Amino acid sequence: MDTVACQTINDGLTAVLDQHGIAKRQHVLTIQHALGLNYPQARRHLLGQSPWDLNDLVRLSAYLDEPLSQLVTAMTNQAGHPALMTLGGVTQPCVIWTSEQPAKARIGPLVALKQDAGDHWLVVRADTAQGRESYEVERLVIERHQPLQVAVQLHDPVQTSSVVDFLRANGMAAQALAKGGQDPPNKLGALVLQWTPGHQDPLIGQLQLVRARNPLALIVLVSEAVEPIPSDTESLLTLVSTFQALLLPQPLSPLSLLSALQMGSRVGMGFRNNDTPR
Repeated sequence: MDTVACQTINDGLTAVLDQHGIAKRQHVLTIQHALGLNYPQARRHLLGQSPWDLNDLVRLSAYLDEPLSQLVTAMTNQAGHPALMTLGGVTQPCVIWTSEQPAKARIGPLVALKQDAGDHWLVVRADTAQGRESYEVERLVIERHQPLQVAVQLHDPVQTSSVVDFLRANGMAAQALAKGGQDPPNKLGALVLQWTPGHQDPLIGQLQLVRARNPLALIVLVSEAVEPIPSDTESLLTLVSTFQALLLPQPLSPLSLLSALQMGSRVGMGFRNNDTPR
C-alpha cells in the first residue's frame, strides 16, 4: 500500500477515534478490541499498513456506533453521495461513491444518475440507463435504519407507560425515565419531559445533561393543562427558547407526539443518535 494511502487511512481513523473521545494512547487498543486482533496487527491496521476488508469496517462501525458510510468517508477522504436505489420496485436510501467522470462503458450492473438539483443521485440497473449520462458506482453502502432513541418522563406512570408502548409499536426505541432525577440515557435522539409551574429546576438539570451529550437531540416539553401565571409563562417560554424545545399540551396525545417526532426526523432536527465515548 502506498504512503499516501496509508496516511489517508491513518488520518481518517485518527479523526474518527478522536471524535469519539478516545485518547490517542488508546487508539491501537480500540482497533485491537474492535477487530479481535493482536496489538501488532491492530497497529498496522491503524497506520494503514495492513489492508482493511469489508468485515473489518463493519466490525469497527458496530463497535463505535459509527455509520458505515461515514467510516468509509473518513478512511478514504472521499465524501459519499446520498442516493436512492430502485430495484424490483423497491426504493432504498444508500450512500454511493462514483467515478469522477461519466462512464464511457458499462463496467458493473449498476450505474448512478445525477439529478438536476443539488447532490442527489439515483442508482439504477445499467441496462435501464441507455442514452443517459451515468457514472460508475465504485462503492455503495446500505445501512439498516436505526430506530429513534426516545426517553419519556411524565408525572403519571400509567400515562408514561402508555406513551412508551405506543412509540415502540410505531418503530421507535422508547423507554420510560423514573421520576426522582434519573439521568437520561447516554445515546438519545429525543427527550419528552412534563413541565410543572414552579418545579423546573430538576428539569433544567436533565435538559442541560441531554444537550451536553447530544446537542442535536430533540426536546419535547409537555405543559400542564392549566393557565399559568405570567411568571410561569415566562419561565416556560425561556425553557423552550433556551433548549430549542417543542411544546405540546397535557393531556398528551400519543399520536401528536409521534407525528412531532417523525416530522422532526425528516427535517433534521437532531435524530441522529449521539455517539458517545466508550
